Amino acid sequence: MAKPKGKPNLPGRPFKEIDLILLRKLAAMQCTYPEMSACLQCHPETLSNNYSEIIKEEAENGKSSLRRLQFKHAQKTPSMAMFLGKVYLNQKEGDDNKARVIYIKEKDDSNS
Repeated sequence: MAKPKGKPNLPGRPFKEIDLILLRKLAAMQCTYPEMSACLQCHPETLSNNYSEIIKEEAENGKSSLRRLQFKHAQKTPSMAMFLGKVYLNQKEGDDNKARVIYIKEKDDSNS
């Protein structure tokens, strides 16, 4: 459990202790602030005000883990390889070459 950094002991409501291990796991799973706050039983602003750097770091780690698993899965599954090609390489479905060949033939026929 951790208290927010840099907060002096002030009168008023005590600081909410947050389970940092759970917070890191939730952030890595790309949970939203409302989802994390529901699990941790705190207000979303508590997380954004005090733990945003940890959340951003773990969210990026989670993205890279997901990407690594996708690429590993793409080696065995053609559909995953096609999906990654569309997302990362801007590849599209369909036979674009076929359309170009027809256009060239029509153009060549008009010159004869």
